[in-house]
Amino acid sequence: MNTDKINFEKRDSEESLTNQEGQKQELKLDSVWQKILLSESDLISTDKLKSLKSVKVFEPIGEKTATLRPLFYMPNLTQLTITRSYTLPVSFKMLANLSMLEDLRIATCDVTDLDYLKELHQLQTLNISQIKIKTAVLKYINNLEKLKNLNVANTGLRSMKIFQNNNVIEKLICSYSKGIRNMANLKSLFLLLRDQVDIEGCPKLQYLRIGNARKISNVDNLANLNQLLKLEIHNSRNKINLSSLYKLNKLEELFLDSKLELATMSKPMESVKRLTVTENNRAKFIEQNELLQEFFPNAQLIEFKSFLNFLDKE
Repeated sequence: MNTDKINFEKRDSEESLTNQEGQKQELKLDSVWQKILLSESDLISTDKLKSLKSVKVFEPIGEKTATLRPLFYMPNLTQLTITRSYTLPVSFKMLANLSMLEDLRIATCDVTDLDYLKELHQLQTLNISQIKIKTAVLKYINNLEKLKNLNVANTGLRSMKIFQNNNVIEKLICSYSKGIRNMANLKSLFLLLRDQVDIEGCPKLQYLRIGNARKISNVDNLANLNQLLKLEIHNSRNKINLSSLYKLNKLEELFLDSKLELATMSKPMESVKRLTVTENNRAKFIEQNELLQEFFPNAQLIEFKSFLNFLDKE
């Protein structure tokens, strides 16, 4: 039986396990399992226990999931996604049993605790977006030695101070956050801003995406990001002076937001190979073709691939 990926699918009359292609697997959730999922019984057959131990990827499907108790029988999970709402606040203590977990995504759940994180030593990706949390619950994250990708967008966090001096995280997604400091291995950063750009001690940063840039009027604060390859500034409210842009001498791709003032550039940037525009902005920058050729002589104008949400994947 192929158990590379198994999803839990809620149905009116039966519960079944399906693979990624939607085909039913041999393992079915009978009435005993239904009682377990509803926290009505502790009974389970030995055969089903053995089958569950081989499951690697699990994603509850349906509007509501009654309990996380089945996770206790899946100790070899490497990927878990929980994105559905619960009728009551859910404790995620069961996840402490998942010592092999590499990818954990939790969203739109009422979480009561995150202390289990300290047990997930193999974790490489953690997405807890759209969960209201306090900074204190993330105290264990800096102890996760393999965590490369972290998404804490729309969690209510306003400061990233807790991640200062983290030398492991490579990709960070956050919203309305103050100060990104001393993250030695950070390579990709998506953030929403209400203030000026405030990034220091990130010598490997290559991709920066900024949204709702309310107070940005120039790119002077980006001059220290000398390894930056890709820059996107979206939905700025002010005209943005680009006189310091040339200091990003390794930049290869630039998103042309409507507020960028090309005429303020002071030097050509031969390193830039791609200039991306939205369908709405294209006409404006085609009209400035002479400026584009002058300051970006080696760049090609291409249409930006739109995303539904600013903090969507790249």
